[in-house]
Amino acid sequence: MWFIPTKREVQREFEKIRLSFKKRDVAISKLQEDFNRHTDIIAKLQTSILLIESKKSEPNRTELLRTEPNLNPYEKEIVKKVMKSRPEAIKNAIRGLIEQDMTTTQMFHKIVEDKHLISKTQFYHYLHLVRTELRTELRTNNRIELRTEQINKK
Repeated sequence: MWFIPTKREVQREFEKIRLSFKKRDVAISKLQEDFNRHTDIIAKLQTSILLIESKKSEPNRTELLRTEPNLNPYEKEIVKKVMKSRPEAIKNAIRGLIEQDMTTTQMFHKIVEDKHLISKTQFYHYLHLVRTELRTELRTNNRIELRTEQINKK
């Protein structure tokens, strides 16, 4: 005996199929979002691992003199001079960035995070030194100009 479904039964079955496809699509989109979130997390972790490995591989300034036995005395002297003049070079770099009207956060990002020249504490220390130097130079220039004006008036 053959069973022939009615129109209503066929529509119910199609409705069940349509609902199951909708559930499947929702589950797929949720999995896709999870996948994208996890790939972002993996990418961030990989960049942080690369940063950590690069910092580990960079020799310290004092370690450079100890670990390089092949340096001749002239090269050792150059390394010592560079280490002594480094603070002034960093101050000059900060002065140049201030003259370019960069904000403190932009300077911090460029010097500390991008180039890894100095630590965060050192950056703010050098920034404070540069800003106080700029203020004192401006004050002395104003006083000198005032003194010359007074002399010229007399």
